[in-house]
Amino acid sequence: MAQDLKQLRVKIFDELSKIVDPEINTTITELELVDEVDISDSKVKIDLHLTSPFCPADLDLKFVKMFMIIF
Repeated sequence: MAQDLKQLRVKIFDELSKIVDPEINTTITELELVDEVDISDSKVKIDLHLTSPFCPADLDLKFVKMFMIIF
């Protein structure tokens, strides 16, 4: 079970590393925008922050759509 959780965590971070901030063309993992990944039962919660308070919200929506497709 712990190994499965570890593999899922790796898969999540692999997929997160493919998401690029369109304004600066850098991945959200390189920018260290991912604050926390919480895996509980069959749910995954990802907390992240934006690059600035005025960052376009569509990055958030693209992220959610992409993540839902992946999992």
